[in-house]
Amino acid sequence: MTASKPRPRRRRARSSADVLKVAILRLPTKLRDVFVLHRFGGMTYDEIGLHLGIPPEAVKAAFAAAMVRLARAVRISEREEVSELTRLKKRDLAAGRSAPKRGGL
Repeated sequence: MTASKPRPRRRRARSSADVLKVAILRLPTKLRDVFVLHRFGGMTYDEIGLHLGIPPEAVKAAFAAAMVRLARAVRISEREEVSELTRLKKRDLAAGRSAPKRGGL
């Protein structure tokens, strides 16, 4: 009978791209539409305003609001990852093991 290998820990942390995808999908419809049309569609604020039937100033404000929400989502995700790694490190130290390094698999 062979000795069983220890199972590797599942990595919970999501990539920045995954965090952004989820955050974009969670934006309110107007903010998401403006963000996607500007960043991925390459449209100007004027073009988006004509497309959505809103003034360019409102488009600019919606884009800024989307950026604030997305930045916040990334910061929260990073804090959660640091918190989880700290928790794992404390647990591993208590069990006499070395903790995983940040960013490793």
